[in-house]
Amino acid sequence: MPVIPKLNPRESGDYVSKNSVHVNIKEDGIERIANKVIKSLLSHPDEISVNRWKTHELLPQTQDEFAANWIFLSDLLNFCFWSSPGKEYMVHYKSKNRTGYWSLCAALWRALDDGYDITNPAFYSKIDESTLKKIFRSDSNYDIPKLHERHCIMLKDGEILLKNFNGSFLNVVKACNNSAENLVNLITKEFTSFTDQINFQNVEVSFYKRAQILVADIWSCFGGKGYGRFHDIDTITAFADYRVPQVLNWFGALKYSEELTSLLKKEGTTFAHGDRWEIEIRGCTIHCIELIVKKVNETLESLPSSTTNLKVNSIIIDHYLWDMRREKAKELESVPYHRTESIYY
Repeated sequence: MPVIPKLNPRESGDYVSKNSVHVNIKEDGIERIANKVIKSLLSHPDEISVNRWKTHELLPQTQDEFAANWIFLSDLLNFCFWSSPGKEYMVHYKSKNRTGYWSLCAALWRALDDGYDITNPAFYSKIDESTLKKIFRSDSNYDIPKLHERHCIMLKDGEILLKNFNGSFLNVVKACNNSAENLVNLITKEFTSFTDQINFQNVEVSFYKRAQILVADIWSCFGGKGYGRFHDIDTITAFADYRVPQVLNWFGALKYSEELTSLLKKEGTTFAHGDRWEIEIRGCTIHCIELIVKKVNETLESLPSSTTNLKVNSIIIDHYLWDMRREKAKELESVPYHRTESIYY
């Protein structure tokens, strides 16, 4: 029986983009985004850097074991927040209504405020589903999606963190010798809910959205220093979800076929995990951002020497586009995006 080749996320993005039928990467769109990034970078360099983490009030601002365990739990549960307009899971926290990923963050902080030791795997590896439902109670009429799946993941992966790493995600980080690639590989090996891979054209492609964002979050939280220092952080690619492709499509960097566009615009359309449509969108998203990073860095290198310390990677560009999606929510309402019920993103 022939061995199926296995590709890492960067290789997967390249392979999928070369074999894509319904999604194409457009140079003019890449140019538009690159120019916008460079303009922002030159005027507000801290806003497009590892320091952007500090600007988000619902992210941990300490650099310690608590922060690492908070990040691990948040990325265990960082999937499937999409909903129909007006039917969103919502948490009201610190005088604001939080939706999407921020609703999860708000729910975790609210749980801590309520006295639940929610970031401790000794607690959440044994939590019952009714207690979890109370912790993730909604302040809208719509519950958090996939509560049962989230519960199962917390039980299983919390137990693994306790048994194999003494209950501390910092011990996982320490085992990887400051290598982001090693950390992704260890996460996907030990914690199977992160193993985001699928067969495509007789090749096993991997996207590892949650595993990679977990590494990126540690890097960002620790400011690229101490436990957050990875000598190969640039091996991390974009996080292939459903919102970043929407922004890329808005800019014209990703172009969809008429058939795919029609499907995306049809109300109620969802793609199964592993559908060709979904794989093409996710793979091309990764490769598109690789090309944007290359374009931005080449342009920065050609500028006067005062800018030579400026450089971006896929994490920074992904965060920039994801934040833009939140900031430009009104403008992006008319841009369709794919929906997949999955634990992987």
